[in-house]
Amino acid sequence: MSAFDDSTSLGEEEVSSTFEEQLYAQRLLPPDLESNPDLQWRDICKTETFLPAKYLISPGEGRTRGKVRFVAISDTHGLHDKPVSSVKASLLPEGDVLLHAGDFTNVGSAKDLANFAAFTRACEEHFSEVIVIAGNHDISLDPAFYKRNKERFHHCKQQQQEQEQEQEQEQQQQQQPEHFINSLGPNTVYLEDSSHITKLGNFKCFGSPWQPEFGGWAFNLNRGDSCRAKWDLIPHNTDILLTHGPPLGRGDLCLPHNNRAGCVDLLNVVKTIKPKVHVFGHIHEGAGCSSDGVTDYINASTCTFSYRPTNAPVVFDLVPSMNEDEDKE
Repeated sequence: MSAFDDSTSLGEEEVSSTFEEQLYAQRLLPPDLESNPDLQWRDICKTETFLPAKYLISPGEGRTRGKVRFVAISDTHGLHDKPVSSVKASLLPEGDVLLHAGDFTNVGSAKDLANFAAFTRACEEHFSEVIVIAGNHDISLDPAFYKRNKERFHHCKQQQQEQEQEQEQEQQQQQQPEHFINSLGPNTVYLEDSSHITKLGNFKCFGSPWQPEFGGWAFNLNRGDSCRAKWDLIPHNTDILLTHGPPLGRGDLCLPHNNRAGCVDLLNVVKTIKPKVHVFGHIHEGAGCSSDGVTDYINASTCTFSYRPTNAPVVFDLVPSMNEDEDKE
């Protein structure tokens, strides 16, 4: 039985069929709404339910036996070890699993990647697992984008001497996704359109770095079919969904113009698969939590709108599924 809906008694084939039918029914939007999240939100906001997040706890709250504690952060932008940072490894609240929803660097530099890898190793002293995804600022982890755009972000001052070129080649090697992944701590998992089942509690986490077009950064997609193709990869038995971008209407309101950046297709898929928790970031000023009565939505951005890493980590507890042997592969 799926962990996200304990009340269902459908057989496996029926669950799969119903799931696909629901996705298909939500797939098409009127053409004038397809690329405009503000119009989309105006169209659906009256049917949305906003409740306090039900799994959320105070960071200092004592542990409850039988529950797995998650600590969520996002959008640290290479500032995790700064004096004002609220997410230094030694200051993080006690927990079992640390989640990072992307933008752990500013522009994917080799230095920032190495510093973050060191951060994950330090966090492993306090957590049994660290689960991370990339965000739009982690540009070197999107190789196709980086190849086309690296000069925009990493300027080579006029073809410098051979020694500097050799240095640059070494730096580029360190920015390769494989190099970064191999440099992470042994108990740190990097997800990109992939799943991981936690050691504690058998929770299925799915992570994806993509988001609708936003300023010409990495992991950007056109709204509509391109985004839907990525969200279709999310397994229907996902317990914790980790995306960099928010769903439409949840922690996605951008300053200074109060426009929406969230993805309506992501929202539709979340409502269909019903994960316990959806963690994201991307929109710093949208930091906060809510629930629709089924799923908790957590914008875990650490940095504020002015890029100060001072927002507190978000902590939540989950009770493991009654059926620990459930096949979640």
